[in-house]
Amino acid sequence: MAGKRKREESLSNSPRRRSARISDMRSSASGTTAPLSSVRSLRSREMSALTGVSELSTEEESPVRRYYIHDISEGHMTTPESWTVLSDLARRRVNRYETKSRGSLESKLTACLLACIDHLPDGGRESLARNIRKADTDDDLHAVFSSLCTGLLCPMKANSARGTITPSPHSQGEENAEMMLARLLDPNRRSSEFRDTLLRRDDYRCVVSNQMDQKRYDEIGSPDDINNAEVEGAHIIPFNYGKWKDTPAAAQEVSKAWEVLWRYFPAVRRCGLNIDNINDPSNGMTLSESIHRQFGRFSLAFIATEIPNTYRIKTYHHFPKFYRQHFLPPNDVVTFQAAASDTGDISNCIPPPNPIYLECHYRIAEILNASGMGKAIDQKLQDLEDLKSMSHGHMAQDGSTDLSRYLNLAFWQTV
Repeated sequence: MAGKRKREESLSNSPRRRSARISDMRSSASGTTAPLSSVRSLRSREMSALTGVSELSTEEESPVRRYYIHDISEGHMTTPESWTVLSDLARRRVNRYETKSRGSLESKLTACLLACIDHLPDGGRESLARNIRKADTDDDLHAVFSSLCTGLLCPMKANSARGTITPSPHSQGEENAEMMLARLLDPNRRSSEFRDTLLRRDDYRCVVSNQMDQKRYDEIGSPDDINNAEVEGAHIIPFNYGKWKDTPAAAQEVSKAWEVLWRYFPAVRRCGLNIDNINDPSNGMTLSESIHRQFGRFSLAFIATEIPNTYRIKTYHHFPKFYRQHFLPPNDVVTFQAAASDTGDISNCIPPPNPIYLECHYRIAEILNASGMGKAIDQKLQDLEDLKSMSHGHMAQDGSTDLSRYLNLAFWQTV
């Protein structure tokens, strides 16, 4: 009951609620009473304005929707019936889009948005569908697509440079980005501790191929019955989200990327992943170099089974046949386990990969592969590399060169 009173008190402090209370007091002073139907209509209009759900909707005002009012980036889940209606309206709007030279990836807009409607999780899909419905013009719809690409799909795919992210169509999204920006004090550095922790948890082996870390292999005498490889600590939510040049503009771009990630994957936010703990072991696993590359390209993903911490590996079209034949485990099933910390303290164990993060990676893989966006982004990133090679030595090897004009030309601002 305390939580309910708190939400109601919070709602009552909104400008619309204050206005309603003033109106009610005036009615009482004049000795009149507003009809119950009028009160309900007012509440319906308020909810419609705040949530994007029509006042003609028959959906009951739920606690989930009330929460959505306070944090629009969380979206709010719908009943199966209402989602069917909302998604159908969003699909119709997407299919009415007409191309008009709005960017080099414009031809992928329809396929990408439809794939996102199909594969984004509860909360995120509703947020996208409402943004699509609010797009009165094709330019507005392209802005939704551009924000999705530059704020989510490209950061997930890119291994290094980050371009300018198209501002979110959500005004609330800008506020969330500002809150994240306030937390970005110093660029996060990839820590060797991250890899070492994952190696201890995963028994110094690639969790997919079971190949042992080369250094560990040498330490135990290079046994003939164990396969070895160079292994790496692989981030599930990419390290890109924790790395940026030490400039205000770069920090601003990272904060926007986090806002988009949280908006379309609200469960990631609820898990507490943020700029400060991108290197948490729950956001990583040990992979060989070759498998890590495929994981980063979204050619391989992990699908949760009914057994906790047990996943079925799914591979996509561009996953090498040789890897499929020689590196995948029996039945394509992987089981992760927690492990005691280096002090042996079981109460302070190293957690297994977070299923929410693995689901996020899997859903992004579905979107990129179903829409063709993965291949398109890879091509643009290759164009960027080619552009760098044509700079005739003017680009500093230490990364200090301002890449903004290269990024603008190659991809990021012409999505």
